[in-house]
Order: sequence, then structure tokens, then C-alpha cells
Amino acid sequence: MAFIRVKNDKITLKKKLLKTDEVLKYWENKKDENSIMCKSRYCQNNTSLGGCIFKSDSKSDKRYIVPICSECSNKNEEFEVWENDLILINN
Repeated sequence: MAFIRVKNDKITLKKKLLKTDEVLKYWENKKDENSIMCKSRYCQNNTSLGGCIFKSDSKSDKRYIVPICSECSNKNEEFEVWENDLILINN
């Protein structure tokens, strides 16, 4: 696996009425690990929430969650994450 380019999707979490801290716990349970550091490449902040993202180069409507910091969750531009860190959100 490799790093992939992603963008934030703030609409999906609002539609599903999920809280970002619940999403982070869901990710930790699925991965069976605690997330400490933001999963955004080059970021060294602590994880503060579970972010909802989509792959930038995909035409799919699939959405994923990944632990990120509040700064990265507010980015409007693309950023990179390790593909293995993504968990698909059930549509």
C-alpha cells in the first residue's frame, strides 16, 4: 500500500449524525489500536477526531474514516494519508 491523496467530506458525518469522537472510537475498534498521532502525512499533531474523507482521484462515492487532528480536518485542499489507515463507512 501507499500514500494516497484525499479530501475532507464534512457533509457525510452530518448526514449520518455521527460525532467525530464516536467515529474515532469506531476506527480504533475496527483497527484494534489506539490512534495517537494524526494520520495525515507530514503532520505531527495529536489525533483529536475521526475524519470523514474521500479519495481525490476516485469517481466513487465511497467515504472513509481516518484519525486526524482538528487542523487537518479543516483543510479544504487535498492531503495524503496511508491507504492502510482508511476504514470504509457503510453506505
